Formats: sequence, C-alpha cells, structure tokens
Amino acid sequence: MCIYAMGTMVFDDGLVLTADGDEGAIRARHLSPKGIGWLRARFADSPLAAGAATYAAVPAPGAPPDQREHTVHRFALERNGTVVRVDSDVVSELVGGPAAWVIPDEMLALERLSADLANPDGWVPPDLWSDAWAPYRAERFLLVIEPLRDTLPEDIPAAPDADTMPWPFIGQIDQVGTTRPGGDPLGERCIVVGRQAVERLAAAEAAMGVERSLDDPYVTNVYGWKRGNGALVVATRWLLPNEPSDCRVAHADW
Repeated sequence: MCIYAMGTMVFDDGLVLTADGDEGAIRARHLSPKGIGWLRARFADSPLAAGAATYAAVPAPGAPPDQREHTVHRFALERNGTVVRVDSDVVSELVGGPAAWVIPDEMLALERLSADLANPDGWVPPDLWSDAWAPYRAERFLLVIEPLRDTLPEDIPAAPDADTMPWPFIGQIDQVGTTRPGGDPLGERCIVVGRQAVERLAAAEAAMGVERSLDDPYVTNVYGWKRGNGALVVATRWLLPNEPSDCRVAHADW
C-alpha cells in the first residue's frame, strides 16, 4: 500500500507486482480533500506520529526465551524529503500466542493500522473517495538491458536480431544507460525512463512483431544477438512514484 500527498492510494492486494486478472492487480484510487484530512487524522492519532521507532514484544515473566524469527510490519513516511521508518512486530506470529508476551500498546495500535491498510474499502468511509478503483497507470519504468554473450545457437529465441530493431535509442542498445549497480559485471545496464519513452520502445518492437504491454508490471523480451554471439534481454518494470532506483534517469539516450 502506498499513499501519496495528493490523496492517491496505490494498492496491491496480492502483495506482489502483478496485473494478471483482478486478484493481485495493482489498483489506484483517489481520496477527496475531506478524505485526505480524515486519513491524516488517522495517522496523527497513531504511533506513526512519534517518528522513527521499533516496537517489539518481549517474553512475559516465566515464558521461554525469545527464539522466533522476527517478522515486522514496516511503515515508511516521507516528511520534508526525509523518510521516517517505523517497524513493529507482527502480533499474530508471536510464538505461544499474545499471552506469552508483553506487548506494547504501540505495537497493538500498529497491528490494527496494518489490518486497516490491507482493507481500504472496509476502512475508509465510502463518501471520502473521489472515484472508483482503476488499474494503476505507471509513469516511471526501469529499463534493463542484459547481454547474454556466447549463448549456444539453440538457446537463441526465434525473434529479430537485436541490432536489426529500430530502437528509439541514441547509440547501440547494449550501451544504453549505465552499468547496473549489483548487476552482471559483463554488461547488464539500466536506466529509469518515463511512460512516453516506453511507449516509443513498445512501438518500435510492435513494428517488428514483438509485443510489450505497458499494463504489465514486468515485461521481458529476448532477442537474438549475432554481434554478441548470443542473445539480448530487454526488460521493463514499473517504478512507483516513491520507489528509488540506483539507475540514472534517462536524458541523452532518448
């Protein structure tokens, strides 16, 4: 769940980036001005208002020592350009049940808030929305170019050669962007681009009979690559407005 200052709520009810069908799809909805005020009041009346913190249960007197793997609810709030993080243990995963633990009130309050955020339709009063849920429309994408050099011929897909594609890039495709931090040191590259850039990319691919949907959070197309004696992966992934990336933003490449 992501909530932005102007009242946009982006909700992924499947907990993974997937847009296949209704279940698990990333959807967006907007709060009215009154709804924004209502939501801010809910947060102001929660432990989140106290700032960065970690709330954890401790074993009750006479209970066995704490031997669990810690699972937490994690909240991140951006205030004046600074991200404030609040972590809280998950009550339902406490070994032995809540009676075996001393649970701070803040942890219980954040457990309730987490449940509310997981069910926005049941939490936010109906008259505080300004519209209905709709599929999320991404405006930022991560573009990843991954060369697969020296791939055996039988492993090369039946797709156009990467160097014959009318790419909307300046220069060769395997030089787009910059080396991906933490990626394959042999040449994996990445760049952050806007929706219009990906539309141009998809149009270039469509002209050669290859499909790239902007409505799918992850799309990976693989091309033969004679120059690299292998194949070339061209992948796009949605980036939410608040989602950081170590890859630079496109300028001269497009």
